[in-house]
Amino acid sequence: MTLQDGWLNRYLQAVPSPVTPTLRAAGFGSDLADSLRGSVLVPAMSSLSALSFSRLGSSRTRLEGNLRAIYGQDPQLTTTNPFRQSAHALGPEMLDKIRAIEAVGPAAPQNGAIYPNTTFGRQLRDIAHIIRPGLGMEIATVDIGGWDTHDDQGAGGAAGNRQAALFTDFAGSIRAFYDDLGARMSNVVLVTCTEFGRTVKQNASGGTDHGRGSVWFVLGGSVRGGLYHGVGGFPLSLSAANLADGRYIPPRVDFRDIFGELSVKHFGVTNSELATVLPGHSYTPVGMFA
Repeated sequence: MTLQDGWLNRYLQAVPSPVTPTLRAAGFGSDLADSLRGSVLVPAMSSLSALSFSRLGSSRTRLEGNLRAIYGQDPQLTTTNPFRQSAHALGPEMLDKIRAIEAVGPAAPQNGAIYPNTTFGRQLRDIAHIIRPGLGMEIATVDIGGWDTHDDQGAGGAAGNRQAALFTDFAGSIRAFYDDLGARMSNVVLVTCTEFGRTVKQNASGGTDHGRGSVWFVLGGSVRGGLYHGVGGFPLSLSAANLADGRYIPPRVDFRDIFGELSVKHFGVTNSELATVLPGHSYTPVGMFA
């Protein structure tokens, strides 16, 4: 089965929002995550500070008026290109979102949360800032790259500390996000996803090549803490006898079941809606949620 839309976009299609949200979904980064791509238009942004006209001062009103006039033109008069039509549909909506986000004011972390001064940290801070005032945010994606460490990922030297620095940014940003939202985390779930794992044993260059099984983290107020690893346990699953080809952790939990669990237990989708979100897959509960 070939699917054109990502699973999160299919959720937006299958389950209408009970309210009229200002910003129901957004991708943070230079590009929109594949999971959010689809027929429902979702904006991508690098940061909230970049998504602002406030620096224009008195020129703002004229620029915004010109942009609305451009977006208001009928694309059918000149072309049927679907990308142009998408731009005309998303443009006015995006201008409205910018005004609503600007009205919230600059990000101000609460509960003593201290975010790392990194792209990942700032983007999680922005997401928390949008969640807090109740703009209708249901889904946000953010990317943290640089994990493809085939060599020198151990101790010593700037290059050797690459992986440790990534883990520090990764963990510190997530902890700050959790602290920042405080009691609101009872209705928020944060999931980390990766499409490939690392080998258990390092290679001759002191790195770990592409693996098979990987680790995902899930946290939130309704999450049942613990390890969900399917057949086999930890640390026996890391023993040589239980590795594939002596280096790889075999995948034990189908990632679609994790998405299914999020859909059913967090988003509250029905069985018929789940068939749209995850077509062709028979969801098996993982047990992550209370």
